[in-house]
Amino acid sequence: MYLGKIVELVDKKELFEHTAHPYFKALFSAIPWLDGKGFKDRIILQSGPLVSTDSHGCRFGPRCLYRLMKYDSEPELLPIAQQHYISYHLFE
Repeated sequence: MYLGKIVELVDKKELFEHTAHPYFKALFSAIPWLDGKGFKDRIILQSGPLVSTDSHGCRFGPRCLYRLMKYDSEPELLPIAQQHYISYHLFE
C-alpha cells in the first residue's frame, strides 16, 4: 500500500520472491542482510515522500525511478500473474 492505495496485491511469499512494484522493491532493499554486510542493491527513492492523495495522478509518480510514462492518471490494479496484481503504469 502506498498513500492509502493498494499498489501490489499478492501472497506474501510471492511478494518477497517476485516483487514487481518499484515502491516495494525500494522497501525491500532497505532490509539489512543478516550477515552484517549491510544492504544489497539499495534503492534510494528521489524527491519528496508524499504527493497529495487529492490529486488525480499516480500517487507514486513523483518518486518513481521509471517515470517514462504518464502519471497524470491513477493506474488500475491489473493482473500480471496468477493471483498477482499491480497498480503501475508500466504494466498496463
